[in-house]
Amino acid sequence: MRKAIAFPLCLSLLAFAAPPAVGGGAANVKIGIKSYLPSFHGKVDSPRPACKERRVVYLYRKKGNREVPDRLLGQDLTGRSGRWEILEGEQFTLTPGIYYAVAPPLPLGSGAECQGDRSRKAYVS
Repeated sequence: MRKAIAFPLCLSLLAFAAPPAVGGGAANVKIGIKSYLPSFHGKVDSPRPACKERRVVYLYRKKGNREVPDRLLGQDLTGRSGRWEILEGEQFTLTPGIYYAVAPPLPLGSGAECQGDRSRKAYVS
């Protein structure tokens, strides 16, 4: 008898536990990076369309010293699908090092916002 009541109760509690991704509040955002041609490119992904299109993405090169800020190499706006690219030669010269991309938080108004994210490290030798 307890098992028959416990299972439907758990399901009903799960239905209220997770807020919808399209309402107010912060939407999860993930940013990816690839270091092959074009020089650096990736995609901002989110369940909320407003969080992936027309997002500013910044590309940085790590300096290796915590006291010296990382070098900003360039920026791009994502397209409708969340894709971005920052090309060598137009904005910077590619040198060996550690690179990463950042999509900062983006307020949408009415208490909603898109969370920011930092990509994994891309190593260039």
